[in-house]
Amino acid sequence: MFLLRRQAQAAPDPSPGRVVSPVVSLWEAEDLRRATGQAVDDPQASGWGLMFAEAPALGAPLGPRLARAGGNVAQARAGRDRPGFLSYGPFKAFPPGDYRVVYRLRRGPGPMPGHLEVATDHGQRILARAELSPERLPADGAWHDVELPLSLEGLTILELRCFFAGASDLDLDLVLVGFAGGQPADGFFRAADLWRQTGDLLADQRVPGGLAVLARAGYHPPLYLMHGPQVTRGPGRYRASFHLAVQGHNDPQARLADLVVATDLGRRPLGQRALLGSDLGPEYRQVSVDFSLERRCELDLRVRLTGEGSLRLAGVSLERLD
Repeated sequence: MFLLRRQAQAAPDPSPGRVVSPVVSLWEAEDLRRATGQAVDDPQASGWGLMFAEAPALGAPLGPRLARAGGNVAQARAGRDRPGFLSYGPFKAFPPGDYRVVYRLRRGPGPMPGHLEVATDHGQRILARAELSPERLPADGAWHDVELPLSLEGLTILELRCFFAGASDLDLDLVLVGFAGGQPADGFFRAADLWRQTGDLLADQRVPGGLAVLARAGYHPPLYLMHGPQVTRGPGRYRASFHLAVQGHNDPQARLADLVVATDLGRRPLGQRALLGSDLGPEYRQVSVDFSLERRCELDLRVRLTGEGSLRLAGVSLERLD
C-alpha cells in the first residue's frame, strides 16, 4: 500500500501536459442519477451482467440477481414521465485533454426527444451540447451512439446529462468518456497502459513502449494482471492475441493464467483460454482467443494470474476476422 499526501509547499503544475490513455471510462445509465424515467431490464443492452452476482467460476453461469438491481436501461416514456434529466452526474474529475463523450440511445417516433450536454460547475457551465435531431438519433427503434467532442484546458469535474423533453420515448443505455486519439492505431494495447490489480512494471526493450508487466509466482497475488480498456466494437468475429513470455522456469503443465475477453466490466465472458506453461518460451509469443459479437458492446481484455508460475505480459492486439 502506498499512502500519499500533498506537501504544504506544493503548487499546481504551471504547464500541465495533456494526457492520452486507451482506457475508456464507462457509466451504465442505471448507475447515473436521474430526475425522470425508470430503470428497466434489457438483456441485449449493456450492463445486464452487472445485475447478477459474479459467476462462481470462470465461464460458469451468472449467480442470482442482486437485490439492488432495478434494471440496466434508463427509460422515459412520453405521456408517462415528466420532462427532466434522464441522466446526470457522476461529478468525476478529468485531466486536461481532448475527449469523445458517447451516449448510447434509442428513441421512439415523434418530435425530438431531448438533448445531450456535458456540464461542469454543478450545471452552471455547459461544455458541449447536442440536440437529438433525426439525423443524430433516428427513430428506428435501434441503439445509436451519439458523440460529443470535448476539450478540457485543466482539471474539470464533469456532469454527463441526457435531457428528456417529454414528447417522444427515449432510452439511455450507457455513457462513455474516452480520450480522442487514445486508441492505438496498430490495434495493440500495451499492458502497461491498462488497469491491473497485481504485477509490477519492468523495463523490457522487446515491448513497444519499453515496459512489460511482470508476475512472479509466490510473490504477486492471483488477481488481474491486466484489464480494460472498454473499447467499443460492433457485431462480427474477432481475435484477441495476448503477447506473453516466460519468466524463469515453469512446470509445462502449470496453469499460469486465464486469458479472457469479456463485456459488462468483465462480468460476461465472450471467450477464454487457460494459459499453460508449455504455451510460453523465453521470447514473446502470441496466444489467441477468438470470439464473436452479436451486438455492439465494450470489450474488457483480461489476464487473470493463478500464481502457479511466473510470466511477462507485453499487451494484447485486437483484430477483426470477417
